[in-house]
Amino acid sequence: MNVQQSHGQPLLSVRDLRLSYAADRGDVRAVDGVSFDLEAGQTLAIVGESGSGKTSLALALLRLLPRNTSQFEGQITLNGMDCMALSDGDFRDRVRWRQISMVFQGATESLNPIYKVGHQVREVLTARGDQSRQAADERTRELLDMVRLPTETFNRYPHELSGGMKQRIAVASALALNPTLILLDEPTSALDVGVQAQIMNLFKRLKSNLGVASIFISHDIALASDLADYIAVMYAGRLVEIGPSEDILGAPSHPYTQKLLAAIPRLRSDTPLEFIPGAPPDLSDPPTGCRFHPRCEFAMDRCRVDGPREFVTASGQSLAACWLLDERTS
Repeated sequence: MNVQQSHGQPLLSVRDLRLSYAADRGDVRAVDGVSFDLEAGQTLAIVGESGSGKTSLALALLRLLPRNTSQFEGQITLNGMDCMALSDGDFRDRVRWRQISMVFQGATESLNPIYKVGHQVREVLTARGDQSRQAADERTRELLDMVRLPTETFNRYPHELSGGMKQRIAVASALALNPTLILLDEPTSALDVGVQAQIMNLFKRLKSNLGVASIFISHDIALASDLADYIAVMYAGRLVEIGPSEDILGAPSHPYTQKLLAAIPRLRSDTPLEFIPGAPPDLSDPPTGCRFHPRCEFAMDRCRVDGPREFVTASGQSLAACWLLDERTS
């Protein structure tokens, strides 16, 4: 699937990315032919149910691959640099954390309990000998201020901080080396609603002030829409719809996207909530044709046989991979 969003050279260009894991039941095709562009300063939200391949896509971009990886191929271009042509060592030294960083899911529990949090942020700056300890301490305090934490937080231990404060420490670490792209993997999933809103406001302020691009991974399409310029909907390892947030939210074209939106509670609506019947497929033995067809009320014979469907213009500037679009325009 070829998705061209940018008009010039994008910050990040991904083409036909594939990532599979070896398992007893067969290779699990977690990312299966994903393509998209992201321009500098933009936020792309990747949404979908658990197990759709969202986190695997982020790990592929950062090249943090598990030992049972059986396939990793495609094209990843960052600032005009072919990342797939780099050795693991070159990628680690030139790209990871320096140009692409990540706030991991469950990051609040990733802090070492026996070290002060300021020291843990500082370690990102000193690990490769880039800065002296004094310069790193100064930069760490700047980062704490940037994420709205008081200076004294530098000398506190993780157990002394709330979940929201620990999440801000994770964000500070991700910003330490001034990356051009940050991957945010379910960054608010472990937080209560009030703290979640504070962290989302932090992301919006950093986006405005720093101009850093981000990929926001979430199962919550409503939450993602609060930050994203573009939304990509992922199902069973593939993108099924992508486009500007207003187009995806206002006129979703793929039945899966429609079902995701229909499951969102609305304050001023009497429309009953819907649910998606069935369960996501086993990615070691996915369905033929469109992978959503076993759960789709509109599935036709060609949905079960033909595929994967190439992206076609759907609504506004959005693109969708669905045979129904042919039926609607015929």
